[in-house]
Amino acid sequence: MAFLVDVTQAFYEQVFVSTGIDGTLRQSGAETPATAHDFANALWPVLETAMIGLKLFALRVGILILTLPFLILITAVAMADGFVGWYLRRTGGERESGFIYHHAKRGLAWSFLLLWVVYLIPPVPMDPKYLLPPFLIASGIATRLHVAFFKKYL
Repeated sequence: MAFLVDVTQAFYEQVFVSTGIDGTLRQSGAETPATAHDFANALWPVLETAMIGLKLFALRVGILILTLPFLILITAVAMADGFVGWYLRRTGGERESGFIYHHAKRGLAWSFLLLWVVYLIPPVPMDPKYLLPPFLIASGIATRLHVAFFKKYL
C-alpha cells in the first residue's frame, strides 16, 4: 500500500508541483489580485478533474508494477514450455509454422496494448483481480506459441 502511495505522489509531484500549478492554486486562495483569483477559480473544475485522473492513472500504473513478478514468472514458464515444444517439434520432424509464430508475436504485442487501453485509460472503477489474470494468461499463451513455433535454430 505504501508503494502505491509513493507512486501516486511521485506522479502528482512531477505533473503539478514541478510545473507550478499546485503553487499557483495555493497562492490564489491567499490575498492576491482579483485576476489571479478569478483565473484559478475558473480553472478549478478542470484542474481538479485532471488531478483525480492523474492519481487514478498513477494508482493503476503502480498496480501494474506490482504485477510484474507474476508476468515474469508466467513468461519464464511459458518460455520453458515453448522451448520443450520447439525441441520436440524440431527433433520429431513435425510441421513448422511461420503463420502461428507471427500471429503469436502480434498477439503478444496486442495483449499489452489492450491492457493499456482497457485498464489504464478509462476513468471508471475497475477491479484488477478480474482484469489482470486474463491478461497474464493471454500473454503466457502467446509467449509459449511464440517460442514453440520459432523456425530458426537456437
